[in-house]
Amino acid sequence: MDLEKSILIVDDFEFARRICKNALKEIGMTNVTEASSGAAAMDALSKQTHDLILTDYNMPGINGIEMVRKIKANEAIKDIPIIMITSDCTKSVLLEATEAGVQGFLNKPFTKEELSEKIERVLS
Repeated sequence: MDLEKSILIVDDFEFARRICKNALKEIGMTNVTEASSGAAAMDALSKQTHDLILTDYNMPGINGIEMVRKIKANEAIKDIPIIMITSDCTKSVLLEATEAGVQGFLNKPFTKEELSEKIERVLS
């Protein structure tokens, strides 16, 4: 796995972003940007290139799926792989997210090994 990849973490809870960032750091990935909302993520994506997006599903304003749809509709960023991290892994959420363009899912809570495995699978 290329540890230099640029990763954008999108979650409205700072604690959840910190857990994700710490897990990434433990597996050697340190090029991480954080966004506290879908709108902030879209702003970050307009300013910097990212190789992967890790996003929560349930966020106020633009939720994770709406954000994924906006990303996939934008020619400049539509090819960035997206992993959705959520505690709501109902069949309807997984189906809607997959149809929107999500390439992988992680169920909260997750281990750093699960995160590493999912990133490797999505980026390969």
